[in-house]
Amino acid sequence: MAHELNSIMLYIHPLLAVLGHVLVFASLYPSLCRKTGKLGRAIPLISWLFVLSGLVSGMVWAQLAWGAYWSWDPKETATLLLFAGVSAHAHLFYRSHGNPASRKAILVLSALNCTLALAAVLVTWLAEGLHSYT
Repeated sequence: MAHELNSIMLYIHPLLAVLGHVLVFASLYPSLCRKTGKLGRAIPLISWLFVLSGLVSGMVWAQLAWGAYWSWDPKETATLLLFAGVSAHAHLFYRSHGNPASRKAILVLSALNCTLALAAVLVTWLAEGLHSYT
């Protein structure tokens, strides 16, 4: 089986993954502000879409390169945890309807997701795996 690391996915997956991680931090804005406008209200959904797109494009690339969609690499696992956190944040954000108790939970989830995004980046240098640069 030929390894397809130099496929078109080299240009698609990293871009989607990085944008997803950056947008996780952008989701702090609507979590902190009461009035955000249409763009602010859309940021959690856009963040969720890009994190999901990064995961799916990575799975497609992994299938092309190694013949398996998933390998439980530390970076893959950290990003899966990030996706779960971003999903919970988006769900609560759109279902809270301004409830003060929900606002606190939304802010906590948003801060947790920023921590998970940092962890997903740092694991690249701290753990051995397909995504390691050590």
